[in-house]
Amino acid sequence: MGDDDSAALKESINEELRDYYVQLVNIYRPDLRDEVKAKVPPGDPIFHDLQPYSFHADQLELKPEDYERDHRKIAVADLLTTQLQEEEETSELPTRLLLLGHPESGKTALFALLIHYWLHDKTKVKDLEKVDILVAIQCLGLPTSAKVDFMKDLLARLPKSTEKHGEKKILESMKEMKILVLIDTLDSLPSIVDENSLAPWTGQRVIIFSRLKYMKDNPQHPLRYQQSKENMVLQLLGGVISNPYTRHVDPSEAQTDGFGCFSGKLFENYCKRLCLIKNQTYGEFNEHLKELLKTLPVEMRKPFNIYMFISAIERDRIITAKTVSELYSKWFELWSHIYKGEVHSCTLDLNVLITSGTLQIGMLAYEAFKKEKEYLFNEEYSSNKQIEEIEPFLAHVLVPHYNSRGKIQTLTFRIAPHQTFFMGKHIANKINHSLDTIENILNQENYRKICSVLPMVIGLMRGDAQFDKIKEHAIKLGKLMFEDEYKQVTKNINDPIINSAVQILAESGLYSKTDDKYDEFVKELLNTLRDDNWCIVDGNLLPQALKALCNCGHERSKGIPQKLNISLGGRLSEMPGLADMLEAVRGCDLRLGLQINSSFMGMDEMPLDEIIKALHAKGRASLGKFTGYLKDVRILDSHPATRRIYNISLRIIDHEQYENLYKICKSSNKLNRVMLRISDADRINAKKLKELPSSITHLTVYIEGVTDAIISAAIAIWRAIRGNTKRKDQEYLRFWDVDEKKLSPSGVMQLIEANMPASRIDVPLQQPLTEYDEKRIQEKLNTFKDNNFKVKLLGSVKHPRRDLKPQK
Repeated sequence: MGDDDSAALKESINEELRDYYVQLVNIYRPDLRDEVKAKVPPGDPIFHDLQPYSFHADQLELKPEDYERDHRKIAVADLLTTQLQEEEETSELPTRLLLLGHPESGKTALFALLIHYWLHDKTKVKDLEKVDILVAIQCLGLPTSAKVDFMKDLLARLPKSTEKHGEKKILESMKEMKILVLIDTLDSLPSIVDENSLAPWTGQRVIIFSRLKYMKDNPQHPLRYQQSKENMVLQLLGGVISNPYTRHVDPSEAQTDGFGCFSGKLFENYCKRLCLIKNQTYGEFNEHLKELLKTLPVEMRKPFNIYMFISAIERDRIITAKTVSELYSKWFELWSHIYKGEVHSCTLDLNVLITSGTLQIGMLAYEAFKKEKEYLFNEEYSSNKQIEEIEPFLAHVLVPHYNSRGKIQTLTFRIAPHQTFFMGKHIANKINHSLDTIENILNQENYRKICSVLPMVIGLMRGDAQFDKIKEHAIKLGKLMFEDEYKQVTKNINDPIINSAVQILAESGLYSKTDDKYDEFVKELLNTLRDDNWCIVDGNLLPQALKALCNCGHERSKGIPQKLNISLGGRLSEMPGLADMLEAVRGCDLRLGLQINSSFMGMDEMPLDEIIKALHAKGRASLGKFTGYLKDVRILDSHPATRRIYNISLRIIDHEQYENLYKICKSSNKLNRVMLRISDADRINAKKLKELPSSITHLTVYIEGVTDAIISAAIAIWRAIRGNTKRKDQEYLRFWDVDEKKLSPSGVMQLIEANMPASRIDVPLQQPLTEYDEKRIQEKLNTFKDNNFKVKLLGSVKHPRRDLKPQK
């Protein structure tokens, strides 16, 4: 085929696919659709970084707490140029890329983003402009009754090109072109994909999006890849778990992957981008959003909810809500308003259409809940004329997935809370109209499924004649937690049960105090919770509801204060209600643990001093544990509520902060556990540091960003802080790896030779490591067998992460 013929065929294929790809982006990413309408140039990718993942237990399997230890992250913009072989420069790149994630981690949103850049600005993803043809396949639109044929589905979308050039010429020509293949939602297909499914694109770059659990559960799947030179496996962090009582065994993973929210710079950049597209002032938008974040920090960090919020502002409608059910009820009103005023301007009785559409969605949601299916399909949907009339209305909630014939193959909910809301609405309708009984719906058999929708049902049926019966079932379901089947799941340190209990209480509105007594429902709900562990993990927390539970005091009979741990992963600007929460519970007999990870990790420079002041008022609550960053550490010693702290994890950035901490350690008769993160060793003068007193029995120091040039300073800092005191249980020193600030093998040798006193020392070292360097490091380690010294070799494709330690 000549160059002219090849160019004409290439143009013909791309032109035919273009309309389909525009439709995909419009459905999956309405924010990008609005970007095109507003003629705003595409911005840089606003997305989570990707991290290497391996299915083998003996190879690198990154977990959230390993984020900085292995610290290999891949930006979306570098997706096509990434080679995981750190040890050599090579132009050879993996041809197969398997991208995994939990539900709502953003796999399909990323799929649509790549298509968007292909359509509007290929320079945003490096090397995308070198691609001749993009082949984007949404598996939810493929028929599942026969063996999957990806090429057949593609050709079905090219009727004009096929008629003019013929299938044979298209296939031959495509072999000579540079093609990028995107395959989304592979996990929706049954086991009808074989190793020949990608045969037409042998040698071409293929990116496959699939659920992590699906690939874990199907070890023999032909498209499940292992890390190699040809294959790359990446994980997109985030996502949701439908059952709030079923969480990861690893507590830190529960925090990182629990909610499917934007956080940090992603959150800020996404909000700013939407303001640009919608021509809104960011400051004013942020002030409105802050009010919702005070009680709904999780829901209002979901990208689509942020999009809906700014859509309301664009129409001069400010959304206000304190509970999840109220929030989604307001969303429903907004969808109705948009549909009536802007989408469907006919004179029909639109209220009837909207009502019938709502009933249809509720039924689909409930059926999906009963069958434990997330993907919805209804044969009558595409042929029902009434449904067709309100399709723009439904499209705000349901995402239609079209097959190659242009018919709806499958429906999914845009985000999980939409399904939960309409499921709750459907359950409420069935109960209200005596179509089903509470006993039949809210029973033990449905427990694992119903627990996530129960708060929504309570919120939607507040004040109903049968409300008391629903409350009874909420108590029964809570008590099931004490059965052996669930105990193992819920004794995790990040036990989510209290999150759900507070949400149930908030939705019910029964937390008001009258004549020094709380509603009986509060006390009964309290009795369903574990006595030994209350831990709030982010969560949508109405302060009054949390106060009611805490005021009842589940450990008061034992004569000791109850313990409440609050663990937040996002930045304070994303959770402005924390101060309100502490003010609400400060009158309770509480021992608080406050863990603000982003502040301690240095990802949020906003100090927590003002938050601590919320406890400095009349009340009985006291601060027991603290993790974060304080500008003035002396604030802890300025009030009885914080003076009794016994465990502190503090980020230190200058000498004055350390000096103030030292004074507190000297004067306190409670503080015995200290963890320090030294953010910049260059700014700390070791000669001025005073040894922490012997009352600090547990000492951990993280010194980050140490290079060969400042090893001596880092060693001096540790020796000065630790001093000559032999700590009772723990002396842990960790050199924290930071980008562009790393130790060489010689630097590690220098650390080992320093023979620093500590019970445990961890040092990261980038691979590959030569046999000579590994041998001399091991020999040096063997001469110091008294210390638990570990050299953590960071993971790579050829070299799984492992430890070097003294051989005894």
